[in-house]
Amino acid sequence: MQFFPLRTTQPKRVHKITRDRLLDVMKSRGLKPGKGRKFAVAYPIAKGRDKVKICSPKDVIRLAVRNRKAKFSGGTQTNEVFKSLGFPVGKTKTVQERTEREATDSANVPKLNNLIPRLFRKRWERLPSRKKMAENDALKSPGVYVLAFDRSRASRQED
Repeated sequence: MQFFPLRTTQPKRVHKITRDRLLDVMKSRGLKPGKGRKFAVAYPIAKGRDKVKICSPKDVIRLAVRNRKAKFSGGTQTNEVFKSLGFPVGKTKTVQERTEREATDSANVPKLNNLIPRLFRKRWERLPSRKKMAENDALKSPGVYVLAFDRSRASRQED
């Protein structure tokens, strides 16, 4: 499991912070929604009117290390934990604007059940052989496209 090592100054200790631990903390009732003085971190919550919860990064870390009085530097050190584990974090105003924009953008994304049949209905063309591509400088390789699809995961995402 991927983790991020975070060093606290009081008590002096290195904590292994995982994405799952951060998600558990963010979902917990012990974490009060609210922004930090300068920075904020966001995470998607269940369907409802408010689709994103914005929290203070330091508050999340304190609960993640199970010590509300833990001391550690904020800013870059704290934000790096969230960035490396895939959470949107940054200046409070930027995070709020980004999450609001993503909420409106996600409404325009087609559902997977519609997208997959549409993709396979398209006409696919064979690429020229390597030999023909080597012989003709005008032919350029289009790159490689790979489609990996797991139906069992897709059905769970649609629910």
